[in-house]
Amino acid sequence: MLIEFIKVFGYRLILAAATFLADVVLSRHLGPELKGYYYLLIITPILFAVVVSLGQDYAINYWGHIEPESIFRFYMSSLMLVLFTGVIAFCLLYLDVAGSLSFILSGVDKNFSMAKRLSMLSLIIEPLFIITGMLLITRKQPVEYGKMRIVRRGGFLLAILIVFQVIRSRDESLFMALIIVQFGAVIVSVVYGLVKTNFRFQLPGYKINALLSEGANSYLGRLSERFLLRAGSIILGALASGKAVGYLSVALGISEVLFFLSGSLAYVLFSKNARENWKNHAQACRLILPTACVLALATGLVSQAAIPFLYGKEFSISTHLVWILLPGTVFMSMVYTMSPFLLQRKLSRLISASYFTGLLSNGLLCLTIIPSLGAKGAAASITISYGITWAFMLTGLCIHEKIPVSTFLVCTKTDLWQTFRALRKLHTNT
Repeated sequence: MLIEFIKVFGYRLILAAATFLADVVLSRHLGPELKGYYYLLIITPILFAVVVSLGQDYAINYWGHIEPESIFRFYMSSLMLVLFTGVIAFCLLYLDVAGSLSFILSGVDKNFSMAKRLSMLSLIIEPLFIITGMLLITRKQPVEYGKMRIVRRGGFLLAILIVFQVIRSRDESLFMALIIVQFGAVIVSVVYGLVKTNFRFQLPGYKINALLSEGANSYLGRLSERFLLRAGSIILGALASGKAVGYLSVALGISEVLFFLSGSLAYVLFSKNARENWKNHAQACRLILPTACVLALATGLVSQAAIPFLYGKEFSISTHLVWILLPGTVFMSMVYTMSPFLLQRKLSRLISASYFTGLLSNGLLCLTIIPSLGAKGAAASITISYGITWAFMLTGLCIHEKIPVSTFLVCTKTDLWQTFRALRKLHTNT
């Protein structure tokens, strides 16, 4: 089990590096405005793909544990559902019914109409990645899931390097090529995941109602989480400009590295013990909080020189946005540290309520602040809403367990000593 934790940690670091390098390549070749258009063309349909997925990833996980012998039947049934809803959503948006496509991609230049339509294929393709990833997790193959994500991100990185060498123009044809290679990377990673599960085709249609019912239980939380993370960028594109989104996308990419680092550290050191009771979980939170703060400070200092050097001087504005976002990424690091424990305690409704509260605050703040402050207003809105999400989740857990909030916040000498012993044990066992 310990070796598996370390492998997962390593793969998460590789994934973070590949994601970071791809973002640097895209930013240097596109510049702020075109990078903003690209970001909206990619993240917006991926965000709505979560709507199309109907919570089927969680449904597969639930029923796959109850009837593991029928896991592939559940997968095929879920696949049928997400393909059906994905095709309908794609057709509606492709035809721009009731101005739907124009509305959700209003931040992208009107001259990119074909690229907008092509990007909507994510509504069909992205759910395949979502449910295939959960298939691996349900079959207790987290290492292979990590590899699957690396295949996607690494394949995309290699593909865009080729695209930028072949297509020198900066028009719609470049964006369409980037969207197509994104789809290719997703499909290759899905095939990889299915191969690793020793997939066996079975006829769909098994327990459709049960899958829909279980998917609905986690649907609100899933949607709220994804929209909380990305709605600010979409609203910024609609109310400001593509260039503002380009600046924010770079800052988000750098600040969110903390999600990988602090989340991976919690997974390796505390995944087993922290889920046993609230005392162990509280200790995990007390240690991850100062760790995330130190990492945030280091990230902020390094980014001051790294952004102009790696992304180009035209992205220098992003250095200010990083500092605004970093407190928020600390808050969300704590949210992701707490979420597994809450699931273990069957408090999924608290998770959903926390994300939904954060999403509402994010939307209201963005609509209020962005018109006057632009990208800085979007960054501030994101940080404040992340803080509200964590505060809601922490308060709810403390009320449920009847313990003071300080139990999760103040690090003690005992915590540090036990962490040192855990690290020594980790080193000895490896």
